[in-house]
Amino acid sequence: MPESWKLAVVFLTRLPLPVANPPPLAAAMPWFPVVGALLGLLAGGVYAGLTLLGMPSLPASLVVLAVLVVATGALHEDGLADCADGLGPHDRARRLEVMRDSRIGSFGVMALILVTMARLAGLAALWAPWMQVTTLVVVGAASRSAMVALMAALPSARGDGLGAGAGTPDGRRVAVAVVIPFALALALLGPAQALVLLATGAVVAAVWAWVARRWFGGQTGDVLGAGQQLVEAGMLLAVTVLR
Repeated sequence: MPESWKLAVVFLTRLPLPVANPPPLAAAMPWFPVVGALLGLLAGGVYAGLTLLGMPSLPASLVVLAVLVVATGALHEDGLADCADGLGPHDRARRLEVMRDSRIGSFGVMALILVTMARLAGLAALWAPWMQVTTLVVVGAASRSAMVALMAALPSARGDGLGAGAGTPDGRRVAVAVVIPFALALALLGPAQALVLLATGAVVAAVWAWVARRWFGGQTGDVLGAGQQLVEAGMLLAVTVLR
């Protein structure tokens, strides 16, 4: 098993795989959408099982969100809250300082509530077991692919920290990370639905990249995590239009 694969799993989940000689995080990034797809498969499998047992979509969606939080250790949710709090100050240095504060402020709380509600609304629109599995696999892969794209497109906002230490993925790694969710979407969802979901994810990622560059000066680990959450929420909301 490649060390880069194990590093991607350890970074994105709570699974404690041993990584003897960890490469730079940028080397593991082509595996990000694969890990995301597996997380989506786990969540979709739970959702489909609950649906087949007769549980209504809303409580089943809550269980699915809980499964994802446990599987990932709320890593990306933490980044979302930190970035939201960092949007408050007017000075860029102060914004980055606030993002490193372990305490959560009102902006962070509201961001978590709103994005979680958006994810919940999108999940509740997935009424059929096959739709639940395929959509969550694609969304899981695409939202982690967005993290790779953000890291490639934005400079590091700091001289230290995760964003600076991870390195920049080269063009080949970025291409692999982008192709995986694209191929999964075409295979599992069909051209029309794939286009809507992937286009929505791309637009959300592009807007977030603009915000991150303007407000924070580039990417940090929190920016990447927030990007994953926002892209996932946007894609799941797009599902409600396709019903």
